[in-house]
Amino acid sequence: IVGNNPVHYNTNFKELVKDGFFQEKLTSTMKEQQSKMMADIESIISQLLLPTPASYELTQPTPYVPNFNISNQFKVYETKLTLKLGLLHEEDVLELVERIYFQQLPGLFNWQKCEIKRTTDKINVKDVAKAYFEAICVLDWYISTIESEGK
Repeated sequence: IVGNNPVHYNTNFKELVKDGFFQEKLTSTMKEQQSKMMADIESIISQLLLPTPASYELTQPTPYVPNFNISNQFKVYETKLTLKLGLLHEEDVLELVERIYFQQLPGLFNWQKCEIKRTTDKINVKDVAKAYFEAICVLDWYISTIESEGK
């Protein structure tokens, strides 16, 4: 947020609403939103044509407490997602990142790390059915809302 100008706050607020990060009223439960987000990511992964099925671990949404003071009514929830992917080439990870970014999934994503390691010493370029690399990527997903004092 730039400066104290209310126009900047309003513009930033509208961007956060558009991105699906901020919701004045939750239109669905956290679990439903998490399920939708995972279905979207699974669809993106299926388009990558990876040699082995991807696996993932997903934490339950937990309250996120920032390092600055905010209203008690403003709630931010964080979900950690760990993806494990078998890859033919390291570029598949960059394509995954790009597709998640451009898909404009609701909420905000923060990529924590992506570790790529070889699964074999020799690569047979004629065998594209085998995963020669493994990637383990961790990202955080955030959504927020304003909750009334009575909740």
